Amino acid sequence: MKPHKWGIKLFMVCCAASGYCFKFEVYKGKSDKNGDINAFTGVAP
Repeated sequence: MKPHKWGIKLFMVCCAASGYCFKFEVYKGKSDKNGDINAFTGVAP
């Protein structure tokens, strides 16, 4: 299986000391004209 031509981007906010991920966002490209929102997904302890 070939990888996707343009790929995706992952933006992560992590603690440098523990490596714990606080927030992350998967960017799949620009949003649709219909208002597709790429929102942050929160991860809480």
